[in-house]
Amino acid sequence: MSNIPKYCRFKSRDVGYSYYNRKKIYFPEKYNSPESRAAYLQFVATLETGDASLFERRQTTVAELCAQFLRWAQVYYRKLGRSTGTYERFAQIVVPPLLELYYDLPVGKMNVARLRRLRDALLTRDLCRNTINDRIGWTKQIFNWGEENLVVPSDVAASVRSLKPLEIDRSPARETEPVRPVPDRDVRLTVLNASQTIADLIETIRYTGMRPGEARNLTWRQIDRSGAVWLYKPVDHKTRHRGKVRVVPIAKRAQETLLKYEHKTPDEPIFSPRDAVRERYANSNGDVSEAVAARIERTTERYTKDALCRAIARAARRAGVPSWSPNQLRHAAATEIREKLGLEVARIVLGHSSTSTTEIYAEIAARRVADDVGKIWE
Repeated sequence: MSNIPKYCRFKSRDVGYSYYNRKKIYFPEKYNSPESRAAYLQFVATLETGDASLFERRQTTVAELCAQFLRWAQVYYRKLGRSTGTYERFAQIVVPPLLELYYDLPVGKMNVARLRRLRDALLTRDLCRNTINDRIGWTKQIFNWGEENLVVPSDVAASVRSLKPLEIDRSPARETEPVRPVPDRDVRLTVLNASQTIADLIETIRYTGMRPGEARNLTWRQIDRSGAVWLYKPVDHKTRHRGKVRVVPIAKRAQETLLKYEHKTPDEPIFSPRDAVRERYANSNGDVSEAVAARIERTTERYTKDALCRAIARAARRAGVPSWSPNQLRHAAATEIREKLGLEVARIVLGHSSTSTTEIYAEIAARRVADDVGKIWE
């Protein structure tokens, strides 16, 4: 065959392409990759049979789009050399229901109606409205990525984006109660029924307003103790990838709690499940047997999100109070700061980019103002 189309590189996207009928035909994956080269050879083969339109009509399927996206996400969603969990969210939660419905569907045939069908399928799983909106939003992200990488046509991505989120009380999806600050009484009772490590971790979150993840990863090296109020500057935090700087003030009450762990090395987590194991099995002199020492060595050095939640739930159950989550501690601290020091101070302490997020914690303050106003017309 004469005049075989060249295999070209589209530099801005780093993908391969060839021309057919004065139109660019893009190939999947990166330029010069085995997948891209194989697609080009397949394209040339269809030209030799005299029906290149078969290749032009052949589009990437939803399954192939998801596979390409997950390969990218596995590399992209990392922080300090570790996976952030976002990749697992896409792989385990977002992609499976999408593939159940549209595994072999060409991406060019995806549209807002088919995305709505996926949302209807999620509605049958008794998920709350916010969860469904989140999962559909993450699904849109996959198609947005496909558009940016020339896998999904722009009109398809625009159609997918056009699906509006479910609105409050205007859908069959159940509503959930907003996260409330945990009452201080419940915190005190839970602390009395928790290990010393968990009790101190609880009090640190309550009297600093730091995120539970920041408390789990707290080390002495990250704390500036030069002033009367210490400053915790976490190396890793929620908005680090956006170039934000996070500083958490640590006042006297939380300082007294942390000083119990002053013997820890600079890079050792201040709150460790190993300490909780030692506390549970040590004798009156603080000594442990060889079997317990081996168990301590096998225990992870840092609390995971789930392990902390389970420990607090167990302590709350023993205390006879309703189960609560670590984030409710942050809500309690935020409400107190918002009420006593104002919205802008609360925004800075909590690490919010805007005051709109901080306004979530204004409920109790507003209720107290309402009580004061009510006294006028008693």
